[in-house]
Amino acid sequence: MPKQAQLRVLKRSDDAVNCVAWHPDQKTIAVGADDGRVTLYDATKGRELRGAIQRTAAVSTVAFAHDGSLAVGGADGLVATYDKRGKLVREIAAGEGVRSVAFAPKTREVCVGGEGGVHLTYFDEDGKRRLPFPGRSLWVWSLCFSPDGCYLAVGGDDDSSIAIISTKTNEVTKEIRREGPDDIINARSNGPFAKERDFRIDCHPAVRCLAYAPDGFSLAAGGLDSRVVVYYLPSATVRTTIKRQGAVWAVAYSVDGNCLAIGGADQRIGFYDVATGAPQRVVPALDEVRCLAFSPTYLASGDASGMLVLHPVDTKYSGPKDDAQLSRWEAAAASDDDDETASGASDDDGVALPPITSPPPKTGLAIIADKW
Repeated sequence: MPKQAQLRVLKRSDDAVNCVAWHPDQKTIAVGADDGRVTLYDATKGRELRGAIQRTAAVSTVAFAHDGSLAVGGADGLVATYDKRGKLVREIAAGEGVRSVAFAPKTREVCVGGEGGVHLTYFDEDGKRRLPFPGRSLWVWSLCFSPDGCYLAVGGDDDSSIAIISTKTNEVTKEIRREGPDDIINARSNGPFAKERDFRIDCHPAVRCLAYAPDGFSLAAGGLDSRVVVYYLPSATVRTTIKRQGAVWAVAYSVDGNCLAIGGADQRIGFYDVATGAPQRVVPALDEVRCLAFSPTYLASGDASGMLVLHPVDTKYSGPKDDAQLSRWEAAAASDDDDETASGASDDDGVALPPITSPPPKTGLAIIADKW
């Protein structure tokens, strides 16, 4: 009988984890952070591998190609590509700041989105710039290819829509409008892109993350309006809307397409049933959750505190299923801790990490590895 996957918490540093990506072998994970370092981990053993990459500026995005090649982008405006042995192949001067990179399926062609002069540009396997994709004039925060590579979804600060672009014709085939409340919000981006701007949500929904469903028919989009909207692409209609408690920075589909994970400024990761939109579970983080990525065994999450957490996807879960339950757990935990402190009976010098099936921990925090 195969050994059950265990919850793993890897404390990197005090620098925020901005991006994670799984290697095609589904056992190795690349992690990029504010310190400019890209670290590789063996997820099965929970240990760091040799061959870390040090960049000159904060790393905002990483992506693997089908053959194990790695693309790294960051605040220096460069996209560096490495072969499967970790050797630098080339550096591409993409523009002012790179926010998102993605390899086209089954190729080493890479698409780059960002701010300033980056916008949205496609590079072939030799690093030569192809004609930029149409329809994007402002910052591109997120992009992703459909599983078959025929389409590219793009979202950011441009108008009030998500563009679906055909990679064969280089034309926008759909513009999906994100409706929102008529309100003005102030959005501040920390980490490698520390900038402050005002957005009118009904005009600028400010998409921050996108994810194609494995079947290619649905697209999940999250943003500053604290919502994740799942669109059914053939008809460009809304399938499900999920409301969170803060800006959404990351969304990810499970490999089987049945679960959608959401993370963001509310410092929680929510797991939702794709078919119904119902919450399955919620787990807390130490800080805002900036990135999520599924493998068949784990959901990897990175947060602004510098933590990389690997959550088993096949483990029976008995914890809180929604935000209200989690809040009650944390309130009860705080009360218990106050009682123990008052009596002098507590000898806790850190925060315990119980199995995911354990009763509620006293602190209410399920993913902290050691004393912070």
